[in-house]
Amino acid sequence: MLDSIYLSGFLALSAVVMLAGLLRQRVLFSGMALSTLSGLSALLLVSLLSGPFRLGIAFNLLSALIAAIYGIPGVIGMLALRMLTA
Repeated sequence: MLDSIYLSGFLALSAVVMLAGLLRQRVLFSGMALSTLSGLSALLLVSLLSGPFRLGIAFNLLSALIAAIYGIPGVIGMLALRMLTA
């Protein structure tokens, strides 16, 4: 229970940091849309390939939020964490 609260707080704080960076560079909507689309499409590709290659990342709400906030680096991070724990 406490881990999910920490994870939710981390995701909320990092979303604020990402938005501040996008606002500072003046590419809020285009940068956010590109990051979200690339992250979700990479997560979809990984989740489709996770059956034959046993990657172990499913397309659920938490992984979709991480992919939407962080983009492709978030998906790579989830793959790295999965490989470390397996």
